[in-house]
Amino acid sequence: MKLSFIPSLLLVCASLGAALLQGCTSVGRLDRDVAAPTANEAIYVLGLTPANHRAFIFPGELKDGAFIQDNMRAASYYGSSQNGYIVAKAKPSDVWAITNILVTESETGYFGPGFAPCGGQNTVTFKASAGKVTYIGNVEFARQEKSLAVQYTSNFEAAKTYLEANYPNLRGLLQQGTFELAKVNRSCERPTIAIPITVPRGR
Repeated sequence: MKLSFIPSLLLVCASLGAALLQGCTSVGRLDRDVAAPTANEAIYVLGLTPANHRAFIFPGELKDGAFIQDNMRAASYYGSSQNGYIVAKAKPSDVWAITNILVTESETGYFGPGFAPCGGQNTVTFKASAGKVTYIGNVEFARQEKSLAVQYTSNFEAAKTYLEANYPNLRGLLQQGTFELAKVNRSCERPTIAIPITVPRGR
């Protein structure tokens, strides 16, 4: 399935605090020695390519088939994938979604145009199960003239291979999750978006 994100203007690093001094590197990425999630925690695995596409993953709610971002809450993740995957923590009771994508000049870059779904376009939304490590799926972006084409796929075995090779404490814990495509009804007038991002506790 192919969808599209439209251009938006992002003020990404305004609220990063200490991370700002580190060049806005990925925020929320779990260390490789992270312990298995407790009963009150959730870890998710999301495939994301290409590597120079930085994702913003925010909480919100689903209402009448549309995702509504909670603008008072921080992202669980901001940044690029590592070897094709994002591994991060999320509050189990929340709905999470890719709300924005920043396309940088390289895998290690942090400047570039921003894109976001709007005007009824869809984005991927998901929940992560409490006490579990959940594979959501894969998201692949392709830059077009004025938008990003988005394709959603699934490859559980590839995600499992990556996780077990890179996160020894999570071996044997990955389970198949699901995602839902939901509309985003915000305006397509290319607003400037200031995004608060904090590092989740419990890393």
